[in-house]
Amino acid sequence: MFVEKSITFFTILLFIFRFFAPGHALPTLGTSKSLEDVLTNINAVADSYVIFHGSIQKYHGGPESLSTLQLQESIVEDHLTDSIDAAAGCPPLDDTGSKQIMTALGKPYPTFMSELLGNITEKKPIFERNSAKPAVLEWLRRLRRLSNELPDALERITVDSDSKEIEKGVEWSNTLFGMALDAYKA
Repeated sequence: MFVEKSITFFTILLFIFRFFAPGHALPTLGTSKSLEDVLTNINAVADSYVIFHGSIQKYHGGPESLSTLQLQESIVEDHLTDSIDAAAGCPPLDDTGSKQIMTALGKPYPTFMSELLGNITEKKPIFERNSAKPAVLEWLRRLRRLSNELPDALERITVDSDSKEIEKGVEWSNTLFGMALDAYKA
């Protein structure tokens, strides 16, 4: 119980910091972004996915833990959106910068995403008992959309060989999301 409340408190602090910290309250469109901005944001996505995944694994059906999941999922979305914006504002990269992007993408993928979506699918009966199935279905749809937008933005700035590798990852990710969505639609 203490651990769950601590996770909830930590998640709320992340949420508050995310939206109210200086320089983070409002996105700035049309500004130039650097490779470092892109890498920082990709790392934030990985970190937020890890926290979200940990909470999915611990989910037991309580209303507090569902609220925590909803908040953590929204933080993942925010970090994905920030990563997309950073990549969209970054100029094309050389081979070294492109390789750094590929290394950063390796942190949350490949086994991590299959484990996360597998755990979400395994928890379907618990989500159904708590009338949360529609919310989870929406999470999956939004995360799938953003998980397609990020690679599109990254493909525009990486070298051709890495862009092709990213595209393979998109196909793989879409398959995983498709299986999870199908499970929740059934």
